[in-house]
Amino acid sequence: MFGLKLTSYEKRIIGTLVKAGHRLSLTGEGWVFGEAGGDTQVFESYRDFFNFCEGREAQITLIREMEETF
Repeated sequence: MFGLKLTSYEKRIIGTLVKAGHRLSLTGEGWVFGEAGGDTQVFESYRDFFNFCEGREAQITLIREMEETF
């Protein structure tokens, strides 16, 4: 991906989001996160983008844990 080397942690988070139906990409505008419903957000820096992704992945994990519990 544009010469970017992702850690296994970063790959896991990105994989979780993609598996949940989100779109993630890098364009001339920046890092793009696309919601499953159609909304998109653009982040100029990778750090901002990845911090956002970490939060989303945590939400998805929490929801899955709650579904398994109840």
